[in-house]
Amino acid sequence: MKDKVNIALVGNPNAGKSSLFNLITGSKQKVGNWPGVTVDKKTGSFSHQGQSYEVVDLPGIYTLMLPPEEGALDAQIAREYLLAHQSDIIVNIVDGAHLARHLYLTMQLLSLGVKVVLVVNMIDVAKKNGVVIDYDALSRQTGVVVVPMNARVGKGKAAFLESLAQAHASDVLRNAYPDALQQGINTIAEFIAPESYETPEAKWRAGWLLETGFSEDEAQKVQIQKVQDHVAELCGTEANLAMANARFGLLNQCIEQAVENKKTFAKRISDRIDAVCL
Repeated sequence: MKDKVNIALVGNPNAGKSSLFNLITGSKQKVGNWPGVTVDKKTGSFSHQGQSYEVVDLPGIYTLMLPPEEGALDAQIAREYLLAHQSDIIVNIVDGAHLARHLYLTMQLLSLGVKVVLVVNMIDVAKKNGVVIDYDALSRQTGVVVVPMNARVGKGKAAFLESLAQAHASDVLRNAYPDALQQGINTIAEFIAPESYETPEAKWRAGWLLETGFSEDEAQKVQIQKVQDHVAELCGTEANLAMANARFGLLNQCIEQAVENKKTFAKRISDRIDAVCL
């Protein structure tokens, strides 16, 4: 048993991260500042069945797919922590009433090669809005443990704690991209970070380079272009389109298979994602 399991809570703003953080840490929490900035840093601890956990409540974030130095300060802090600290488990909190919008970030987290627990929060609001979610189907589609919760009132806490133990014990990691794209990401990761190509940061940067082709290093640009061309040949479309199609394809599968009123979701999914990205 590991001395302490490190957990990062991540999700869109207003997904209910703070409610979950307060629920599991109680009075065992600290509030400070992230280094060099005035943004609050909330950390805490708790134990379950003899296992100790350390948890950090990251600032809300909509997407990881921004240039390395761009985005709001809160988003930069969350992204840098996720990429650099290699948490044992990422707990991704999503709003069950607005599942399509929130799963856009989930698709990106799955590409980091880390253990993820997906918490579908605000299930009371989702039910009130007529949204019925098949959590087993959502788990099958994403390949991760899915826990329905209403964190504000503590509903689902026991199942959530059990999911942490399950995720920690598992060696199975979900790959969000098809083999051709993952091979391209791995190739780029190996030449931009030969000593650390399997880390979340290397994988994220490699994915971003494969999708955008942007690099200030001319020699690196040439190598990236070769990988992009090879991926395009295998996928039958440009690498940037293949990457986006893979994420949105998985997202659509999740909605189609796991949400009973899928016609309503399918009709508005593009508008919701555009609202996040534009």
